[in-house]
Amino acid sequence: MRSLRMLNLDKGHLMYYIVESTKSFEQASADLAAAVVRLGFGVLHVHDLGATLRSKGMAFAEECKVFEVCNPGQAAKVLASDMRVNMALPCRISVYTEKGKTMLGLIKPKQMLALLSQDAALMQVAQEVEDKTIRMIDGSISNNCDAFNRCSLRRTSRMSIKSPGRSEMRLSTSPLRGMPGEST
Repeated sequence: MRSLRMLNLDKGHLMYYIVESTKSFEQASADLAAAVVRLGFGVLHVHDLGATLRSKGMAFAEECKVFEVCNPGQAAKVLASDMRVNMALPCRISVYTEKGKTMLGLIKPKQMLALLSQDAALMQVAQEVEDKTIRMIDGSISNNCDAFNRCSLRRTSRMSIKSPGRSEMRLSTSPLRGMPGEST
């Protein structure tokens, strides 16, 4: 893994979790599907946006697959808390190419749902789902994961990049041993 990028939105929320993989687009897609199942979720559907755009005559050189993933127990808790949140389900994890690089990413569930509801129970479920979906991404890009999908990854130092007319981008890399709330 070369780097982790997160887009810093206006209110300081880090809404995106995006990781660059050294794997091919095809291998990263296959490994993500396996990580989803390994962590107790299911793949409901895979949208191949690149193929769809090209089939409609659009010039689109990149690859992009959006995986709709769900854990029925977690989805039931979310819907019991606030039925309106059904419009934010299921979770989506993307595998895509950008200028020859394979990227995996998601919009963080907790930050997204916080825009829709302030319910504490919903925020707890969203955090649990966020932790698992991030582990799916990390587990699919690393060959250094154990049976519980705890991965030893290296991230480089933090730096900020500002582009004219764009939000600030942060590159962050540091050692990762497991995920928040786990003992390693």
